[in-house]
Amino acid sequence: MIDIQDISKSFDHGRVPILKKVGFTVHDGELVALLGPSGSGKTTLLRIIAGLESADGGQILFDGHTAQTKRMRERQVGFVFQHYALFRHMTVFNNVAFGLRVKPWSLRPGRKTIRAKVNELLELMQISELSKRYPSQLSGGQRQRVALARALAIEPKILLLDEPFGALDANVRQELRVWLRQLHDSMGLTSIFVTHDQEEAMDMADRVVLLEKGILQQIDRPENIYEKPANFFAYQFLGQSNQLLAEISGQQLKIAGKFFSSNQPAPLASPAFVYLRPYHIRPLPASSIGQADFTGRIDKILFGGSTIKLHIKTENMQPSFLEAEIPPSDVSDLGLVTGKTCGFMIRQLTYFTSPQEPPILFHRYQPAP
Repeated sequence: MIDIQDISKSFDHGRVPILKKVGFTVHDGELVALLGPSGSGKTTLLRIIAGLESADGGQILFDGHTAQTKRMRERQVGFVFQHYALFRHMTVFNNVAFGLRVKPWSLRPGRKTIRAKVNELLELMQISELSKRYPSQLSGGQRQRVALARALAIEPKILLLDEPFGALDANVRQELRVWLRQLHDSMGLTSIFVTHDQEEAMDMADRVVLLEKGILQQIDRPENIYEKPANFFAYQFLGQSNQLLAEISGQQLKIAGKFFSSNQPAPLASPAFVYLRPYHIRPLPASSIGQADFTGRIDKILFGGSTIKLHIKTENMQPSFLEAEIPPSDVSDLGLVTGKTCGFMIRQLTYFTSPQEPPILFHRYQPAP
């Protein structure tokens, strides 16, 4: 278990704060993502956990014992750098063996043990045939596997990864995400990885730690952090949204002549900005256009694999342009074509009373019979 307690860090003699009393716990066997925009402090925090940087305040505990007084080697941490940091003059085999060969004499395995361990890791990483090659002879995905093998050779209790897939193309990134998650589970590792890619964090992590300007904004399971954002930053960072003008009074919201309601009151606001996720917009069949929350003309249909994006020019909303995301089947089932005017249903609207407060959700108002 890793306890991160009120970690603070500044550069330039305290004039540039990087981390501001960040604290959370990583449980044994967890795979945790540090997610946030550039400059949020993700990599600095990872390096402090590893022992590559020192904190100005707070402490790191491994299984209840302070780690600050221990060097990286003593912390039993495996670290995978963003750009692999492989030794160019060494073969793949020697890169992986390096950590074992530089151990103190009293802990250093014999040659046969090192060879057996390295061969085992190369087989596990599915790169046995590359053992005699040099880093310059490898693809990006192969270099990443070598870097992971080298980090695991020392049998770390904790695996730390800094943007592990940032330099790879989309197909290789997707393949290695699945592979790394399986490797983490099969080896019983406790892992923390840094990423700025929301999809990557959501796909791989047991929990996501969301950072912004050195401040911990939210920590939760991926589905919770997306569906229940703690504040405006979390909402905006974790997905696309449409911004609309509305009138709010108590537990009612009015937009485009339609009423929506919430189970909690909001301050009186007219006009107010509310937010609408693209996937909370659904087109209706032509026979149901009278039940629509708004109507609009389809300006563009963008095909993106598992999701179709609609660019909609609305008739009675401000602003008048919206983006919706729908399943591909809706295009053919509803006969959607560019230039067609359709009716649309709004599933949920989100309102923030202030940037740091959790959102208030509004749904379609159903008057009493």
